[in-house]
Amino acid sequence: MRVLSFNVFSFNELSEEAQKKAWENYINSNHFEYVWVDEGIKSIRAFADAFGIGLKDYEISTYGRSFISTDAHNDAFRGVSFDKAIQMIDANEDGYCVYYDMKKAFIDSVKGNGNIKGAFEDAIDAGLKSIKADMKYQETFEHFKDMAEGNEYEFYDNGSLI
Repeated sequence: MRVLSFNVFSFNELSEEAQKKAWENYINSNHFEYVWVDEGIKSIRAFADAFGIGLKDYEISTYGRSFISTDAHNDAFRGVSFDKAIQMIDANEDGYCVYYDMKKAFIDSVKGNGNIKGAFEDAIDAGLKSIKADMKYQETFEHFKDMAEGNEYEFYDNGSLI
């Protein structure tokens, strides 16, 4: 029989070099993916639904091509006042942060140009930007450190996750 023993470290007990190695392993693993994409898309879909608009297609990438296309047309916004738009938006609110970013962008845009359809398009763009910003943050060392400490991940001394 052979007995092996290993030292086990929390993230904050690792050397700086091992912490960076742990983060690199996380970023480069096959398991790394943005975990909140479904919630973000649901928020964008809910915001569009408030106006009776559907999403046609989308692609979201941290550093590559990203877009969201809707079936928005002028008729959907004809006769919709700012107050009515806010009522519709509030009635469809889903509680996720992307939705609030979109609502803020909508309000700011209407105040800037008074165009409800243009504000809708600006809000959709803001939703996309919000998701992309969160995706980028998830790849940061700071995020990984918080996640590793909060979830009490354990590592070997070289930064490999146990």
